Amino acid sequence: METEYEVRIAGVRTESWVEWFPVVRVREGSEPDGSGSTVLRVPGRDVSLLHGVLAQIGALNLSLFSVIQIRRRNRMKVVGVISSPHEEGNSATLVREALGAAREAGAEVTEVFLPSYRIEFCRACGTCLKTGRCPIQDDFRQVKGMLQEADGIILSTPTYGAAPSARIKNLLDRLGQLAYLTSFFGGKYVAAIATASSFGHKSTAGNLTAGARGSVFQRARVSGALAVSLHGRQVREIPGALQKARELGRRLARDIRSRRGYPLQNLGTRVLNSLLMRPMLSQGIQRHRESGLQAVYAELAARGLLRLRSEC
Repeated sequence: METEYEVRIAGVRTESWVEWFPVVRVREGSEPDGSGSTVLRVPGRDVSLLHGVLAQIGALNLSLFSVIQIRRRNRMKVVGVISSPHEEGNSATLVREALGAAREAGAEVTEVFLPSYRIEFCRACGTCLKTGRCPIQDDFRQVKGMLQEADGIILSTPTYGAAPSARIKNLLDRLGQLAYLTSFFGGKYVAAIATASSFGHKSTAGNLTAGARGSVFQRARVSGALAVSLHGRQVREIPGALQKARELGRRLARDIRSRRGYPLQNLGTRVLNSLLMRPMLSQGIQRHRESGLQAVYAELAARGLLRLRSEC
């Protein structure tokens, strides 16, 4: 699923936008009342670009007609994240089995081997909430971009001390508060794979999908989880585990294609979100839309997940 934002502003003002934002496409438009407008098409892979466009509109005191998200369906994309330090490790093997099955089911698949990327720790600076972009100069933005464009995501980890590995936790930390407040996983299908020498694999697999299950403004669907206890064996010696990984990959692709709803999944949390969390967060985000949560507000408003507050 490829995403872009259509931003419409009053008046025909096409001359400077491409100079300010070279990747933005600009054309003249018209409104139902016959007035002229300018239509900007902003790539959706990086919300900071949308935030920059909206900030420029505000700085120029232009009238904003609308911001809508446009999603174009192409070949479904599935990304598998491997956090094991071993390229041929057990969890890595299972992810590749799942990705192979998803590919056979028609998906375009991408493997992300986290040890090959330099991703530093979150500094809790809050910059991402304001600008939509992390100021740390490392490989996080590249990995986030691949996850952002995916229809389905497979998160995997070996189990260390009955918990996920530090690498996958660090990636989720870097997605962090911005991902939570903007429902980064919303609309996607997520699966988890965890291996352990003896115990802790089931709770670890559940931990990997917690962020997706907890989406407040737009829910994600969990296609399934595979937890494997090795008991001293290599996963290639366990045909049943390999088969379950392939079944998980096929199910993920099938869910994406059919847009399976999972109406009863995480129902209690969804009710709580609807009655309590969503109204509370909406109020706070709108209150701070110009003082610390600019990027959060811009992202949610553009996706139609936050009712725009009318100006008095």
